[in-house]
Amino acid sequence: VKIVKMVEIEPGHVGVIAARSGKPAKGQLAEEGERGVQKRVLEPGLYAMNPEAFSVESIEIGFNQITMAHGGKMPETLTTGQGTDKTRNDRGRPAERSVTPTKPVLSAVKFPSSDGFEITIDVTLLWQLLPQDAPEVFARYGNIHKIEENILIPQINSTARIKGSTFGAVDFIVGDKREEFQSAFQETIEKTLKEKRLQVDLALVQDTLVPDNISGPIQDSRIAAEWNITNVEKTKTEAKAKLREMTDRAAKNI
Repeated sequence: VKIVKMVEIEPGHVGVIAARSGKPAKGQLAEEGERGVQKRVLEPGLYAMNPEAFSVESIEIGFNQITMAHGGKMPETLTTGQGTDKTRNDRGRPAERSVTPTKPVLSAVKFPSSDGFEITIDVTLLWQLLPQDAPEVFARYGNIHKIEENILIPQINSTARIKGSTFGAVDFIVGDKREEFQSAFQETIEKTLKEKRLQVDLALVQDTLVPDNISGPIQDSRIAAEWNITNVEKTKTEAKAKLREMTDRAAKNI
């Protein structure tokens, strides 16, 4: 006889069950009495399960976030779960405490523009795994960190390269092209990941870096244009003031 701990599924998680014995499953997911990843999941709570007969993987559900940024932009931004450390309190229950992240910041996304310049963008992806999809997603891709490393991060990079390479470097600085890229980027990621049973709520391009030899002249010309507008308005204001003064003098003479 071996005494083992009960299986505990924490709030915000579901338990994906894999049967070690039984009839071969007819599909990707197994029914009761079949061997493999089961269709049913365990809701949060305690369960008495034989570890020789079943293995249980606790899968985080709900919102998760990935942010990819260039150096110095967001030094504490990491993938889901890397900023907390789960320990046990004096009652044996999980307790979370903040710790210093040990993994490096995820690198910003880089890709060539249509005219051959390197573009760097900071991206935040807000996504979630629905409870009913957890068994199928786990059977296909593994746990949350494997999903991030093998599915989400490569998808962000590939989508940015494919969509971004159709825009020129200048398009990422001025005009409606930036909004067009943002829309195409989010729509493509949403559609692709939906096919993998992963729900995307936000795919946001937070910042864009363009080589100085492209952005510098454009920014200088925009500043010059703003100064020109300011000077024109200033001249108009001075002219109106002078005209008002002349009108007032004429009225006094009359």
